[in-house]
Amino acid sequence: MTELALIEDDKHLTALLAGYLNSCGYRVLVAHDGATGMKLIYSRRPSLVLLDLNLPGHNGWEVLERIRDMSDVPVIILTAQGEEAFELRGFAQGADDFVAKPFSFAALAARIAAVLNRASGAGGGASSLLVFGELRVDLLAKRVWCNQKQVHLTPTEFKLLAALMRQAGRVVTSETLIEETWGEAYLDDIGCIRRCISAIRRKLEAEDATFTYIHNERGMGYRFQPVRSSSAT
Repeated sequence: MTELALIEDDKHLTALLAGYLNSCGYRVLVAHDGATGMKLIYSRRPSLVLLDLNLPGHNGWEVLERIRDMSDVPVIILTAQGEEAFELRGFAQGADDFVAKPFSFAALAARIAAVLNRASGAGGGASSLLVFGELRVDLLAKRVWCNQKQVHLTPTEFKLLAALMRQAGRVVTSETLIEETWGEAYLDDIGCIRRCISAIRRKLEAEDATFTYIHNERGMGYRFQPVRSSSAT
């Protein structure tokens, strides 16, 4: 049975949500503070973490940072702080999704299923390696290297980058990328594409500022095509 770690200090919400997710076929492991949550993740190695930001002791940002130091387990942030700045910070620190309170339990369950699907999906096709200049993506090992340095992407970022690279040189619509990367439950959230693309660009350019790899074709979608940056000429 798939185990989920729910780190949330609201005990009433925790009881209701854990009960619902248990009824969906998951085994929910509960922690009400950051320190206990980190111990739980280390000892049980859950398949996914639901993480509240407003926690006693270690807050959610600190817990997320510690999680990413030891694991690439998918993380969905649950918070009443729904401003875009918090979402951008969450994705930058390695979160895979961001759900603002209050939320529908059914909608959250759909997002959990989508994130787990992205995290477990293996690359298809004849070759398991995509190479464009100094950028290498191993679809089976789910590893990315740029300028011979490993680039640490979240499972969502990895799947989105791979989807774009498979269609290199072509414009891929936002709707197509959402369906392939997030699933139909996200079709109304076009902003998730922009936030994730921004995070990928930042991580790639941190290792190689010579090229711009992903381009926004306004009104159409996104295109993967390495182009030498004007600042590098």
